[in-house]
Amino acid sequence: MSSILNPVAEVRISAERTVTVREMAWPDALRFLQLLSGHVRALVKPMVSDGPIDRATVMRKIAEQLPEIVVGATDLGDFLLRKATDLDPAEIAGVRLCSALEILDKAIELNLGPEVIDRGKRVAGRLAGAFGATTTPMTEISMAGSGPSSSS
Repeated sequence: MSSILNPVAEVRISAERTVTVREMAWPDALRFLQLLSGHVRALVKPMVSDGPIDRATVMRKIAEQLPEIVVGATDLGDFLLRKATDLDPAEIAGVRLCSALEILDKAIELNLGPEVIDRGKRVAGRLAGAFGATTTPMTEISMAGSGPSSSS
């Protein structure tokens, strides 16, 4: 049963089998975010190799390519299939492509949806405040240097 404390979705993969997709446990979610950040860094690095680029452009390009990253990166897709479902490895090996994509769609919705992102932003803001950091918009992103730069 799905609730705010236990969000789940059901995906029918055959006439006999429905897969329960759920929000991952904390350690699994952190590992997934670590894997994802490695792929995002690899995506951002070529964008900024010629110098700083505005944050909005980088964020737009990441958002455009994120679904392809998750589906195309076997480590991310396999991780979500294993950790966000009740499928065992033998069952995962037999899941049809269309069903796997539907499962991944639900897993991303539950684990990277707006509610999760908003809560993550709130936690980051509170941590910044706890250490006396001010929150100013980052206008440029650069792989060089120690922090964000501003165009003003």
